[in-house]
Amino acid sequence: MDMIRVVSPPHCRKGPARCSECRKAARVKKICHIHVYTTTSENFRPIIEMEIRGIPGFYEYEIIEVFESPNDAIEYAKRNDISNIDLSMGR
Repeated sequence: MDMIRVVSPPHCRKGPARCSECRKAARVKKICHIHVYTTTSENFRPIIEMEIRGIPGFYEYEIIEVFESPNDAIEYAKRNDISNIDLSMGR
């Protein structure tokens, strides 16, 4: 499931609890095209809390593209048929 969201791109797989660079990265929010996986895998992926098809939960995601501005993200979404866009900074 592809969408545009404001997220903090992770630095590495250690996470903010064990990596100072991850702690710094967690403070920076970026507008991203993310692909959210509704099934778990053996691969390391960051996790996002959200509701999908009415089911709240924690879902793995992968960052596909990072944008410099909301306009860039919206234009990209139009070109790539991505209708699920949330540019609020509350995540």
